[in-house]
Amino acid sequence: MASHAVQGARYDTWMRGRFLEECADPRAVAQLSSAFAHYDRQDIARALWATMELFRWRAVETAERWQYVFPASSDQAVSDLVQQLLAHMNEREHV
Repeated sequence: MASHAVQGARYDTWMRGRFLEECADPRAVAQLSSAFAHYDRQDIARALWATMELFRWRAVETAERWQYVFPASSDQAVSDLVQQLLAHMNEREHV
């Protein structure tokens, strides 16, 4: 992993993310494209879940690296809430 969490604050990630693929964890770069959606509800929901997954595994790794406790119960609560909201939106769409 080549990030500030691993390399330290002085690690040069240059120009606010420009050339991200050169300094970011290759796993994150590979998953990043799935975090973008087309302009329809189903794909937006898919991209939201992909973004949440990407954030989650990076947050877990960062917490472990810095010896923090990842707030798994809060993460689960947010995931449950998103699931409920998306289900509610789908129900309203089919009425």
